[in-house]
Parts: sequence; structure tokens; C-alpha cells
Amino acid sequence: MTLSDALTALGVPGMTLADARATLSRFIQTDAYSDYAWAEMAAELRFWAAVVSVLEVAERVGHDNLPDVTLPARATPDETAWFATRLKEAVEDDQG
Repeated sequence: MTLSDALTALGVPGMTLADARATLSRFIQTDAYSDYAWAEMAAELRFWAAVVSVLEVAERVGHDNLPDVTLPARATPDETAWFATRLKEAVEDDQG
């Protein structure tokens, strides 16, 4: 899998690590004023943390060298987090 494939699957084609970190940082600094707002913000935090993780893995192993892990279409934030975690685990398994 390539980084381009992974970012397209996540719905953020062309995203850079710096931009993803900046977006994650903005969500971390955002205050939620209701339970609904908090739930939405928590989902966004999980999503952007996963995007950052995927970009970090790609930086470590190369953009064209990501393990083949499938992200379900219309993935939930939890599925997206699973995807990022599985990519990291697969890289760690390969690197021993």
C-alpha cells in the first residue's frame, strides 16, 4: 500500500504530516460546551490522531512501503484508529 492509497482511504488525499499535526493540535485546544460537541470533538481527535500516525509510519518505512491493511469504506473513528494501529503493528512486526 502507498501513502497516497492510505490517505485517499482516510479521505484526506495529499495531507502532510505538518498539516495533520496542526489540525490535531487545533482539536486538542478546542473547548466543548455540550455533550454532543464533546462527542464530535472526541471523534475528530481519534480521526486526526490516526491520520498523524499513518503519516508517521509512512515517514518511517517509506511512502510506497506501507503494509497492506484495509480500511473499511465509510469507516468510523474507531475503525480509523484500528487501521492506524494495525499499520504501526505490521511495521513493527516486519522490523522485528
